[in-house]
Amino acid sequence: YMPERHFDSFGGLFSKPSILASVFARETSNIRLRQGTIILPLHDPVSIVEEWATVDNLSNGRVDLCFGSGWDPLLYTFKPEKFQSRSEDLYDLIEQVSYLWQSGGKERRNGKGEQTVFNVFPRPKQENINIWVTHANYIEMFRKAGSNGFNILTALFTQRSFDDLAVNIQAYRKAREENGFDPEAGQVSILVHAMVGESKKIRSIIEEPFKEYLIAALDLYNAADNEVEMTESQKKKIIDRKFEEYFEEKALFGDVDNCLKLVDKLYKSGVTEIINLIDFGVDEKQVLAALPSLAELNTEIENKYGYKRRKHGRVARKICDLSKPIDVLSHIKKVNYTQLIPCSFAQERLWFLDQYNNGNTHFYNEPIAFKLRGKVDCIALERSCNKLLERHMSLR
Repeated sequence: YMPERHFDSFGGLFSKPSILASVFARETSNIRLRQGTIILPLHDPVSIVEEWATVDNLSNGRVDLCFGSGWDPLLYTFKPEKFQSRSEDLYDLIEQVSYLWQSGGKERRNGKGEQTVFNVFPRPKQENINIWVTHANYIEMFRKAGSNGFNILTALFTQRSFDDLAVNIQAYRKAREENGFDPEAGQVSILVHAMVGESKKIRSIIEEPFKEYLIAALDLYNAADNEVEMTESQKKKIIDRKFEEYFEEKALFGDVDNCLKLVDKLYKSGVTEIINLIDFGVDEKQVLAALPSLAELNTEIENKYGYKRRKHGRVARKICDLSKPIDVLSHIKKVNYTQLIPCSFAQERLWFLDQYNNGNTHFYNEPIAFKLRGKVDCIALERSCNKLLERHMSLR
């Protein structure tokens, strides 16, 4: 999961996430590579599709995209004229990205002022791209994401309470339903800081670096909002209080049982995916040493909530409905080969592709050449070919 950050050491590694994603694409083989969050009003949709289609090819189709409008005026140093209209522009730009991803074509003026149609390359591996939209805690923004059929990304630290989070998610799902989308299909992903292990040990490890992390975040937010600079004493009180808040109820810190209490609150609020933030200044070796405990927590979550997850719920219900054994053989009837036989679904698909391309295609044809040395026993070769024809009706 890669954010977009500019002009600050807080997340400064991620000024060009697509470059990092290209590296991860070659170093990994199973995990999804999700960009979150692209500050889309800063970019040309064509460039976004070019860059991430490249990553999609390098990763063999493992890219997801997440878009937002951003909140820090400093980010809009690239395009200061876009800052005031960023929220209004966001969804129109997302539609452009989605269209370009699927079709690849667009019309624009070229350097001579002429209207020109062009295609975007490379073409992505995935025909359709999974899209998330980032919003903090405004219910209208949750509704807007739902009404457009997108997934949503939020963060626990931006929510006022678990009750507010639940209300926002309910509004999101209702908006999906009212606009013709499956209300249960939308993913609600939430960012949560995490370091799992024996609670006292974890506290001793994370307290100092996490407080430094909170100070950096506080300075960034204050600078963006032009807040009056606080004294060190005021800042320390806020940071101490915030740390206790995070450790007790707003992060996956401590032992598995304690973390499951937070997971349960998130599940009851309607969250379908928890994204762990583990890069908040703790020593790399200690982070890696804690990953097995995080994996243990993940196993506990899957055991407790796995078949209740929204994305699997309908499938699980259908499986449960199949309570009676089915006699498959009784449904297979012997066919009279002297009459016309309806095509199977797979055969119909191949026939359609052939007709669509005026018979100029060779779907499922696999040309293979053999080089035979010595004399050929033509009689034996003929018998072998006849046996194949006899065995496979589709070859006759």
